[in-house]
Amino acid sequence: MKTTTLSAGMALLCSLLLCNSAMAYDPKPGHLRLTELSYQKLAQCRGKVVNPARLQRLQDGNLAMDEGAAKLPSSLYDNPWSDQLFPAYRRVGNWHFYHPDKTDKETVQPGLVNMSQQRLWARAQLGLTMANDSTQRDYFVGALLHLLQDVSVPAHVTPVYHGPSLVGLFPLFTTKLTHYLKGERRAKFYGIKDPIDSSPVTIELEDLPCPTTDSKLNYDAIRELLARQTLAAMAEPIPNCGNNRWQLFWNKELPHNYFKGYNLELPPFGSNGDLVVGMQTQCEFKAKGNQLQDQRYYEFIQQRHIQAVLAGMLLLQQADSTVGEQQGADLLQVSADPGAVNRAPGADVVVP
Repeated sequence: MKTTTLSAGMALLCSLLLCNSAMAYDPKPGHLRLTELSYQKLAQCRGKVVNPARLQRLQDGNLAMDEGAAKLPSSLYDNPWSDQLFPAYRRVGNWHFYHPDKTDKETVQPGLVNMSQQRLWARAQLGLTMANDSTQRDYFVGALLHLLQDVSVPAHVTPVYHGPSLVGLFPLFTTKLTHYLKGERRAKFYGIKDPIDSSPVTIELEDLPCPTTDSKLNYDAIRELLARQTLAAMAEPIPNCGNNRWQLFWNKELPHNYFKGYNLELPPFGSNGDLVVGMQTQCEFKAKGNQLQDQRYYEFIQQRHIQAVLAGMLLLQQADSTVGEQQGADLLQVSADPGAVNRAPGADVVVP
């Protein structure tokens, strides 16, 4: 990871505003647990013993996508894509949102900031192809797992901006992404927090099936599969709530080509109380027993976690395959632009 000189202004901007922009799951209880479950379940399905050192590398690469490269080993320094991917300041110009039908550059990058995860996703794959050995590869696989897990979060695929509120100070984003939330309890000075981000991962290995696929899946196909599963889940009716669908929570139209907003006519996702649409009460969300929220919320979130883990297993399976080992020669064309990757042909998918 070569040394990169940053201006003091950029470093300050990074530390105060944008380096944690658009964080999905809370890093340690969310991303790390999902990674652990994907790795452990795949090992169980293969009848293999878990390698704690490899799991740690996968988790370290995953965590670096939110917390930066400070804790990564010097063995990554000779891979030029490490510097393009892991340092925290890369978050300033590269966010973690992804919608499979909103990928053209004019939409996701109207200026210097790429509001999607496209460049980071490409750089992680390129770093993987140039890795010196399996140990170095694991950190890049961990990065891919992080970005993949993000697209199981509804606010990441709609997408709905969440992250530092101060992004609204910049002309490109002012009034569009944050100001509509002014006065809302979900918008704090330090940032907009999505309630699904901090929901604990409660699933266990026994809740998970083994992955099935009748041909090799490339990384892009796995990510698109998970994103479309998330969008499909949002389009499902809320149980016992009339014709209302889950996407109601994230459907506010904003004057922006890429982002939508949180529906301010409803309380935040996960809140107890009446769901009122058009002055009419549609249903009541109510916690029972020692639960903190309605069972319907809990089950919706649990399914997102399960799909994130299953997709992670597919990604690990691909990374461990012969095709994964030869991805640089067979599937990717590297250009002078660190963010330019030609997508490999998709493969048939059997959804777990």
